[in-house]
Amino acid sequence: MALFTAVKGGDLVKTRSILEDETDARLEMLQSEDPDGNTPLHIASEEGHIDLVKYMIDSGAVLEKRSRSGDTPLHYASQSGHQDVAQYLIGKGADISIGDSIGYTPLYLASEKGHFGVVECLVNSGADINKDSYDHSTPLYTSASKGHFDVVKYLITKGADLEKIGPKGQTPLLVASLGGHVEVVKHLISQGAELDTENEDGYIPLYSATQEGHLDIVECLVDAGADVNQLIYDDDTPLHAGSENGFLDVVKYLITKGAEIDRDGNDGYTPLHLASLEGHLNVVECLVDAGADVKNANHENMSPLHAASRNGHLDVVKYLITKGAENKQKGYNGETSLSTAASRGHLDVVKYLLTNGADINTEDNEKYTPLHAASRDDQLHVVEYLVNAGADINKASHNGNTPLSTAITNGNRCIAEFLMTKEEDIGNRDDVGPVTLCKASSQGYLDAARYIITKGVNLDLGDRDGFTPLYHASENGHLDVVECLVNAGADVNTAAKSGSTPLYAASNKGHLDIVKYLIDKGADIDSRGYNGQTPLLVASLNGHISVVKYLISQRADKEMGDNDGHTPLYVASEKGHLDIVKYLINKGADIDSRGNNGQTALLVASLHGHFTVVKYLISQRADKEMGDKDGRTPLYAASHKGHLDIVKYFIDNGASIDSRGNNGQTALWVASLIGHFTVVKYLISQRAEKDTGNNDGRTPLYAASHKGHLDIVKYFIDNGASIDSRGNSGQTPLWAASLNGHITVVKYLISQRADKEMGDNDGHTPLYVASEKGHLDIVKYLINKGADIDSRGNSGRTPLWAASLYGHITVVKYLISQTADKEMGDNDGCTPLYAASHEGHLDVVKYLIDKGANIDSRGYNGQTALWAASLYGHITVVKYLISQGSDKELGDNDGSTPLYVASHEGRHHLVQYLIAEGADLNTGDNERFTPIYIASYNGHLDVVECLVNAGADISLQIARRAASKSSAKGARTKSVESLLD
Repeated sequence: MALFTAVKGGDLVKTRSILEDETDARLEMLQSEDPDGNTPLHIASEEGHIDLVKYMIDSGAVLEKRSRSGDTPLHYASQSGHQDVAQYLIGKGADISIGDSIGYTPLYLASEKGHFGVVECLVNSGADINKDSYDHSTPLYTSASKGHFDVVKYLITKGADLEKIGPKGQTPLLVASLGGHVEVVKHLISQGAELDTENEDGYIPLYSATQEGHLDIVECLVDAGADVNQLIYDDDTPLHAGSENGFLDVVKYLITKGAEIDRDGNDGYTPLHLASLEGHLNVVECLVDAGADVKNANHENMSPLHAASRNGHLDVVKYLITKGAENKQKGYNGETSLSTAASRGHLDVVKYLLTNGADINTEDNEKYTPLHAASRDDQLHVVEYLVNAGADINKASHNGNTPLSTAITNGNRCIAEFLMTKEEDIGNRDDVGPVTLCKASSQGYLDAARYIITKGVNLDLGDRDGFTPLYHASENGHLDVVECLVNAGADVNTAAKSGSTPLYAASNKGHLDIVKYLIDKGADIDSRGYNGQTPLLVASLNGHISVVKYLISQRADKEMGDNDGHTPLYVASEKGHLDIVKYLINKGADIDSRGNNGQTALLVASLHGHFTVVKYLISQRADKEMGDKDGRTPLYAASHKGHLDIVKYFIDNGASIDSRGNNGQTALWVASLIGHFTVVKYLISQRAEKDTGNNDGRTPLYAASHKGHLDIVKYFIDNGASIDSRGNSGQTPLWAASLNGHITVVKYLISQRADKEMGDNDGHTPLYVASEKGHLDIVKYLINKGADIDSRGNSGRTPLWAASLYGHITVVKYLISQTADKEMGDNDGCTPLYAASHEGHLDVVKYLIDKGANIDSRGYNGQTALWAASLYGHITVVKYLISQGSDKELGDNDGSTPLYVASHEGRHHLVQYLIAEGADLNTGDNERFTPIYIASYNGHLDVVECLVNAGADISLQIARRAASKSSAKGARTKSVESLLD
């Protein structure tokens, strides 16, 4: 490292000596690197030792060698401001445009550091002035952000882009405003920089300057025309920013320039809210003096007084109250300023609010008081003060919580102990006492439980769900509390609303000591709880073997199932608890018991992949062919979930490989559908029937094609599966793959000579269904392979017709480019244009007309495209069709015109448009019923008004008779009658 030391110290003599002593290794030494990947030339360039730079280059040093950070010697010279070195390196051919590892060029680095001479040198040498880094930062951006005025001016004269967006969407003007660089800001404005360009967070230059308190820049921007009330993305204004951050001078200035004092910003916070929240008294005073509303509530009903109380700003609280803020104003969830201060522990604010009229027992929407709030949030000093000041310690919330139960629930034992020293009237209150005892029991708070018991609380009343204190203690494993409650007289068999008892709770959680104690005290061992589950069942479900053993030793019923008929053995098998499965079977549990759905323990273990349980059950002669109510066997279940080890074990043990469920599906079929390739391969290797279809006649190959499992499709065909097998509805594997957009499967099936023209029972081909679903890649492939582009299904519909109906514009374009017949209608004569108009697909309509489709072709019952669009209210389609010359008077075979059907359906805006386009108001249908008649009959008042105002003929009283005939329709038609009178 002697060479690096000499170079860093600028010692040319020493450097020469080292290199000349090592003539053979000189080039190698010049290319040597320090731990950061810097060569001696990097170091010399960074330190500005021009003589060393020249010497090393003359000696063969490489100009473009890059450090670990991607920097070249020119980067270092530019960043360090060594103009002579930079100029020399450029003269020797150094690349001026190369970026480092994050895209910073030499010009960027020089601009960032404000080295004007280097910047000038690089620009004069041809450096790209607008080249950005990987984070989109440019030389102008970085110099503006750092406040290098001379560099900014120079770059702009050389064509730097003022509006080029940098990191986070920020412009040079925004970052200069943010950084407080007033000279730069003024110059950028003078050069035409946009004042209101937003960054990614929606901030504008004025907001950013205000946020940082740069008054001079705020003044500059406002003088240039910046809007003091311009909103950022969350609806805050510059005044919000200044107020929140406490910049009084900026706030005053903005107010003088017309800033809206009470403008709602993010979540409805006004500037006064924010200043109060942050405790900026001088700003609060300024805003109030300027007319800010001290009672203004945000979207959560929080007032400025709430905000100040929340954060404990006593001086602001005092000031706001002197200015008329209401102590009793309720905020979010009905909370007052007193409750807010109490919950946050601001005792001085609590005291002041109480001395100024705050109600010590005020309730929020849940009937929680300030004492509740302080008890909940562990504010002991506030609790003590409130109680001593007369707060009601017996107040109960909607859910029965007192301050004591609230403190217990939240684990605030110091507060609970304090409250227990005060007399609390809970013994005779069934809405309060049991809830409080439940909380103490749940937390295992023995002292609190004892205290509450002494108050005479009913021990067998529970919470809203009926869970008693004993249930809570049992569930959470608090044996000492359980013993205390039972000794005090709690009934061990009192059940919750769900039927669950304390023994159920303890068994469910595996608390053996409590299980033993409760049974010893007479708990019903077979009581049924939630969904009919017994203690033994939930212990089995959750894998508590010691509890299971004890319950069975106490003669628990091992066959008692839940409401679904699932026994303890079933749920243990479902969860894979082998030890419990073995124990239950050893104790005589019925191995083949079936639940209400017919599933056995073996089936559910197979379904969930518990191989060891499956092996054990089969070893104990479980029936491997016993299916559920749908006929699905354990082998089917294992195949469905892809459990290959279990599938193999079943087959090895003689399971029927082709057994069919009630829907006809086999194990191979379901494995193919879900995509379990290894299971499919194994089943076929074991001679599973590969062409056996389900009850719909669909084969495993169809199922795999339907889901796009290419590997399985290939394997089936390689093993001789029928490629064109048809289900009962006539659908083939190719048809299914085309329908569902599986292009790779489509390609493979066609490569294997699948019939691309074979349609389903409706005559719909693979091309038709691919077009219907908008699968352009498949449409292209099928046509490229010769599929009949104009094939018609039984209804006469073509692929183009289907694509038009469903609005697949890319498919429509492609089909027409391949000369699909755009006039070929269905059996009713309805064309693709009709179909697109019927569904309101404007882009398709435009394209078809651009390609020459007959705009007034008539389909079913003589209906045109315009007629259909009018009927269904597609006004944009109607406008376009009329603009292209569609006949607006051309009715269907019943004589109903577009205006008639629009009036019939109550399409008010469409009726207005047709009238404006000159549609005949009085053309009737074949029965001479006019648009105004049918609108009146159907009670469409707005349409009737429109027609009357346009001059529709009502002289024959036809419309009035229509309205009268329809009077049973109620107030709407009576309004029509009154209009026509």
